[in-house]
Amino acid sequence: MRRCSDPRLRVLLLIGSLLGSGCMARAARAQDMPDTLPELPADAAAPSADGADAEPSTATDGGAEPPSVGLRLEAQLLGAVSFPSAGEPGGVATGFGITYGVGWGAIPIMIGLDFMSVGRSSTKTSRITTVDGESVLPVTRTSSDRLLDFDLWLRVQPPRWPVRPYAEGFVGAKLVETRYAISSDEDDDEATDGGDDAWTRVLGWGVGVDFMGLFSPVASFSLTLGVRRVHGSEVELKRPVLVDARGAAARRSVSTDETILMAGLCGRYDFVSEE
Repeated sequence: MRRCSDPRLRVLLLIGSLLGSGCMARAARAQDMPDTLPELPADAAAPSADGADAEPSTATDGGAEPPSVGLRLEAQLLGAVSFPSAGEPGGVATGFGITYGVGWGAIPIMIGLDFMSVGRSSTKTSRITTVDGESVLPVTRTSSDRLLDFDLWLRVQPPRWPVRPYAEGFVGAKLVETRYAISSDEDDDEATDGGDDAWTRVLGWGVGVDFMGLFSPVASFSLTLGVRRVHGSEVELKRPVLVDARGAAARRSVSTDETILMAGLCGRYDFVSEE
């Protein structure tokens, strides 16, 4: 073969051979590639439209919703001062009361039971008539009364306000227990002691307020103040006694109409459901 002596021509031939070998290599690699791409697994697919695979939403990051409150229980321990109705006999009585109530969620209605006990004593001079009606004896009567209330009440009261006013109505029964000592004013004989008790029905209404804000908006304990108006029948107590060795009838009328002022502590427990 005839050898090319022109240096420029040899350079051009070398460049052409290099280009030709590069094209052949690319063609060989193209033949080795598959015709289609393999399918991706399902969990590697694009994020769904609802953004389930995206980062958690921060829409509620500002504060979680408070838990749902179900059953509410409340109890009160109260000091009580009772005043008889205007024009009714009797005196101021003092004692205590305990109440229990139950409610549900944010419903501003509670139902409950209570027990209240107040006592008073008095001394006065009066006259009693002997059983045979022959004479009237002046006597000094010292008496003490214990009034026990057992009531069922219905109360309307907002459950979550820092200051919670309420109004209530109640019905129940009252036990009147009385103890007395009767002595004659005519001599220094020993006094005659006795006692009696009787039941009667009562009803009434009341208003009050709980100051939860004095502790915290979600306090378990709060200060409570209230007043009740009680309407009941007058109880007649009659017992035979001996005064100066003569039989006589001791009669007493005890009024159950009264106004009761109350103050104390209220405790609350909420059953919280985690949802």
